[in-house]
Amino acid sequence: MIDKAFIYVLYGKHLRYYQETILSMSTLLTYNPKANIIVLAEWVDFFPEIPNVQVINFTEQQQKQWLGCSNYHFRLKLSGIRFLLQNYAKKIIFLDSDTLVRSNLMHYFDMIDHSNSILHKLEGHLSRRRFTRQYKNVIGRTFNSDKGGRCLITESAPMYNSGFIGLAQVHLSLFEDALWLMEEVSKYTTYHTAEQFALGFFLCKQGKVHTVGDKVVYHYWHKQPRKFIHEQISDLLLSYSILELANNPRLSLSIKPHRPFTRLIRDKVGKLLTK
Repeated sequence: MIDKAFIYVLYGKHLRYYQETILSMSTLLTYNPKANIIVLAEWVDFFPEIPNVQVINFTEQQQKQWLGCSNYHFRLKLSGIRFLLQNYAKKIIFLDSDTLVRSNLMHYFDMIDHSNSILHKLEGHLSRRRFTRQYKNVIGRTFNSDKGGRCLITESAPMYNSGFIGLAQVHLSLFEDALWLMEEVSKYTTYHTAEQFALGFFLCKQGKVHTVGDKVVYHYWHKQPRKFIHEQISDLLLSYSILELANNPRLSLSIKPHRPFTRLIRDKVGKLLTK
């Protein structure tokens, strides 16, 4: 077991997620060349041999076991993070595949301890109109569990983005609670954010949650920004192999994270025309 590692969790064999991961790893290694990276992935053969990168097979048996009777696939994300934290690294920083690293991250490991964790950013509280609408059937509800205790969800509850997660082994006891609350909350909303809500909820109860923000990492999960970056990834992989990109991570600097003004206007006009 190593002291610290950056980790990715991939299930399924959707090519775009694996291409995103290669790009994310390349941006990570550009600014953090000595980083240790662990990838838990179903499609192991996609990854070439890369120094400091360990790829672990995410078996179908594991996935079935961790999902159980649930159909909420983000359970695999939290379960995968817990598995790597239990067995491979004492401290981890998890990155979603659709995350571009923009600076050195190594000092964030020093911020993680029993009373301190890290998430990408605070998107607001449930009192924010967007979340009030999405969580209208959750706000004011009390959930009870033998392990998680009594959880009253109020408008003051925070909603963090979990595209970046920094944890240590001292946080392992929170996973069962987060997985339980995630399942309960997901029954009352059709939005996919129950996972990040539940994790942030319990991390806040344990201590201080630090955030890194968009200047440190860029999480491009919105539809049009994602499409723009996917087009660039496809072009990049036409010019270079996955191995070349992994061994020469600075090639990833050619990716423009934000759309130029002309593209932005074109996308907005196209969106209006399809309504």
